[in-house]
Amino acid sequence: MYDSNLQFLKSPACKRSLQRTDEFKLIGPRQTEHQSGSAATLSCHLSPELSAVDMEIRWFKGTDCVCLYKNRQVTEGRGYEGRVSLFTQELQRGNVSLQIRDLTESDTGDYLCQVTDGDTTKECTINVEDSQNSRDDEDTGPEDDEDTGPEV
Repeated sequence: MYDSNLQFLKSPACKRSLQRTDEFKLIGPRQTEHQSGSAATLSCHLSPELSAVDMEIRWFKGTDCVCLYKNRQVTEGRGYEGRVSLFTQELQRGNVSLQIRDLTESDTGDYLCQVTDGDTTKECTINVEDSQNSRDDEDTGPEDDEDTGPEV
């Protein structure tokens, strides 16, 4: 009896059942800035550090699914083919970050990361801004607003 209990404790099934918990959170920055044409990493990870290998990971922009990881398979969303990826080698350490390559202006906006483990789903939202546009906004000040007065 003792040997069979010890065998179970060493088994992958036991490790998975001990790892399954609704006590994880998703941690990531609220915002990230990148230039058009560059690559952006939307950093997101599980806390505490749990393996996400057997979890379901979905990244959305609005209602569009950008990337789906399910049953150890990655599916890129329509319009993102060849431009998005997960760091699959890092899933074991809870890294569920999304990389978007060749950013365009239309890639700016809010991205939602959704991680599901069994009946538990956690979410994290990250805003992607074009750093060039945000610098342009900062450059325009009151001296740029020319007031010619009322028309006569």
